[in-house]
Amino acid sequence: MSTKITGFAIVLFLFITSCSEKKSRDRFEDACGIALPEDVEVLKDEFIDAGKDYGIQFNVQLGPEDRRKCAASIRSSKLFIIDTAEKSNAWQPTQRGFRFFLAKDGIFYTIEVDTVSGLVTYNELG
Repeated sequence: MSTKITGFAIVLFLFITSCSEKKSRDRFEDACGIALPEDVEVLKDEFIDAGKDYGIQFNVQLGPEDRRKCAASIRSSKLFIIDTAEKSNAWQPTQRGFRFFLAKDGIFYTIEVDTVSGLVTYNELG
């Protein structure tokens, strides 16, 4: 009987903690101010535990119409800059799309949006 209760408590704890963690999609949107389409194909969503540090890798594939919408959202973002000398806290144009870098409260965010292939790569290191 106590084994069943202990097992149930462990499963319940894991369920509650997994539901309370912020999803990678939300972390992406909070970091850069750009919303991803709901039906986007998630290629990778990985949390890397490194003791007191962590990493998140989140890759999605955008379809042709979503690429255009994403590019338009980035260009109209208050964080979009054309001056490539500025390296942080802003979206920058690249040869294949856009790049974003943010360092905030000891957490580093990098995002690459390849508008040619549709690949979006989000990395968070804390």
